[in-house]
Amino acid sequence: MHPFFGSDSAKSLGQAAAHSLTDCSASFVELEGPYTRLGKLCIVNAMNAQQICHALTKKSLSHSDNSFHHSRSLLHSPWLKEVEANSLIGKEITAFSMDGLCGNWASRIASDEHLRFCSSCLRVGFQSSLFQIDALTRCPIHDDPLLEHCPHCQQPTPRYALTAEGFDAPLHCVRCGLPYAAFWGEKRLRYEAARTLELERLRIIARELGASKSLVTRWPDFDAWRMEPQHSSASRTVRAATATSLGEVLHLTAFRNDAFTIYAEDARSDIFSDQPQTNLVVLNLARRRQIYKSVRRQIEETIQPIVRLRRLGIRHIHDFLDIDWVSGTALPISRELPEEVHAWVLWRHRCESNFLSALMLGSADPGCVNVRCEELELRAAVCQWPARWEASPELWGRFVWHCFWEDLKTASDWKRLAEDALNETERSFVPRRWPLAVAKSWAIHESLRGRLSPLFKPWPEALTAYACCLQDASSPRLIMIARSHANQLQACSPKTRAALLPI
Repeated sequence: MHPFFGSDSAKSLGQAAAHSLTDCSASFVELEGPYTRLGKLCIVNAMNAQQICHALTKKSLSHSDNSFHHSRSLLHSPWLKEVEANSLIGKEITAFSMDGLCGNWASRIASDEHLRFCSSCLRVGFQSSLFQIDALTRCPIHDDPLLEHCPHCQQPTPRYALTAEGFDAPLHCVRCGLPYAAFWGEKRLRYEAARTLELERLRIIARELGASKSLVTRWPDFDAWRMEPQHSSASRTVRAATATSLGEVLHLTAFRNDAFTIYAEDARSDIFSDQPQTNLVVLNLARRRQIYKSVRRQIEETIQPIVRLRRLGIRHIHDFLDIDWVSGTALPISRELPEEVHAWVLWRHRCESNFLSALMLGSADPGCVNVRCEELELRAAVCQWPARWEASPELWGRFVWHCFWEDLKTASDWKRLAEDALNETERSFVPRRWPLAVAKSWAIHESLRGRLSPLFKPWPEALTAYACCLQDASSPRLIMIARSHANQLQACSPKTRAALLPI
């Protein structure tokens, strides 16, 4: 409980002031977000969350906390529009919301899951809505890490929304009761405290991010895009990757993240067309076959387990893999099958329409890499990527290369899940072959969400592409977002790394 709320007279004052709020805008500073502005308004008017919500919108507090965006979110929601429209104080509260700074991009790059703050900023009563951007991990003003837990007891902070947990005692921990910073435990607000902040770096981010409001975007597979589908942080990873790509378009260095690789090029076709650009791809079919065979040759000649398989001969693959022809999945039989070989099969099956049948007939010898391009039949979905626009040969080659690394991650995830599914007896005897119940496990297939077969998803769900252009720019851009595979490359030999990095 905030000290100002301690007396009955203060509570009575709050009830009486429900329709005539005392203005505290003199304590607000440029780029301060709605969370601390609303917290100060609660303190000055001695109101709790329910009272301040009714005073601003004539509506009750929402207790729903399970939705993707809270119905009283301070990030991006229709409720904020009502606050802004109802009074001058409402306009002051929402002046620097994420919605106002970057429009519809707010929900794609920022989250209201938890309040995020810089301890040094909060000591002077300041928090910016820009801190809710997942790609921003450190405060641009102080270079301190952005926190989303109580500094005293590590309890996660409340949602970035008008909630009882967040505003019955503003900026106080719901578990230990202590303020996140001393400023919020004082009996009087120090109006001048935040005026000492050097906001220039924050202004640059806000100014450059403001250009996103005029960014026209076509992103057909955004809803199906998943960077880490099996992890609880999947949505956060997607938001961070989106912000990183936006930083590439708008030249925002603050959003750079080594976990993602962003490719950008001038779009070669109409980004507003709703028709797939298949006619443009057909003209370049021979070129794409050559690119694919070049990437395949480089992988097959440099990754050691695949090199050893080529020496053994393809007919030995029957001892290692089981093919499910209905689902189109290729699963290891032997626990000794290297992840790289499993990934190689997944990748070639994804890219080549007749690979599995040729593999089972013994005619897909990985040593035969000098076959004429006309004999190679690429799958239409892979060949036509990104479907609605034409990618340059260089970008398409990088797409194929990243497909292999995503399939390598899938093979690694499958092996890890299969090992976890073994019981103690199976684990202690270390059988050379996977138990049938493990190899065919529905739970493992479900957790990998169709990543084991191109019949479910034509390319890895961690890869996505979108087209965009600024309203005042003549040249639209095509952007591809991929996961950085630095960790996987580090596990390869120096020769392999040297061969694969330039791709």
